[in-house]
This record gives sequence, C-alpha cells and structure tokens, in this order.
Amino acid sequence: MSFAGHVMDMINRVRYNESLKTGYKELYRRIKDVQTISKNYRLNIKRKEISNEELEKIKENIRKEIYAEKRKERIKSIILLIVLGLFIIAGLILSKNA
Repeated sequence: MSFAGHVMDMINRVRYNESLKTGYKELYRRIKDVQTISKNYRLNIKRKEISNEELEKIKENIRKEIYAEKRKERIKSIILLIVLGLFIIAGLILSKNA
C-alpha cells in the first residue's frame, strides 16, 4: 500500500518539474522578445540636439522640483515630530493626573 503512495509522489514530482521547465521556457522566450523589440526600437530613434541654454533650463527645472520635494518632506517631518511631541506631552500629563 505504501509503495503506491511513493510512486504517485514521484509521478507528481516529475509532472511538476516538467511544468516548471515549460514555464521557464515561456518566460525566457518572452524576455528575448522584449529585448529584441527594445533593441529595434532604440535603433529607430533619432537623436535631437539640444542647445546648452535649453539644457541648462531643463537642469534648473529639475533642481527646482527636487528642492520643492525635499522642502515638502522636511515640512511633513516637522509636523509629524510636533504632533508626536504633543501626544507624548499629553500622555505624560494624563499619567500624572491618574
């Protein structure tokens, strides 16, 4: 009786390994397709020349956006610290009164 269980387990493992193999083959094929498409796409792109002034404007805009994001994060952090501080102070006051 136990021999049949071992045989069934072996058969199931072989089937599972085969399904993994076909899955990996499909994944490999999809990755290769994407790589060939991206290579062909890159070859067809025409490069646009940008003047130095335009490049500096773009860089400055990016710097401004980064500065604004950092400022927002700093403001959020400060507000969070203030709120946490208020909760701690309120907890201390309530624990003294209790």
